[in-house]
Amino acid sequence: SGVKEFFDCCYYGALSRIVGKPYGLVVSAGTDGEGAARQMVRICQGWRLKQVAAPLIFKNGAQTAETVAAPKSCPVAALARCEELGGVLAA
Repeated sequence: SGVKEFFDCCYYGALSRIVGKPYGLVVSAGTDGEGAARQMVRICQGWRLKQVAAPLIFKNGAQTAETVAAPKSCPVAALARCEELGGVLAA
């Protein structure tokens, strides 16, 4: 995947600067998102980042090429949870 390739290309150059840094994960998914979240957590563990909260997964119901590519809006409740996660990271 493009994200894994990005991480692989940056790994050694960034590792000494990011070890132990906190991270939060937000996934926008069609109807699941669990697999994507698991893979990102594994990548972040390999980078030795510190998970500060469980991944947030927001499901938008997109299942077709058209609905996946279509613009999305983020519900107010989801934005609030993202802001809360940002506050945890900033603390």
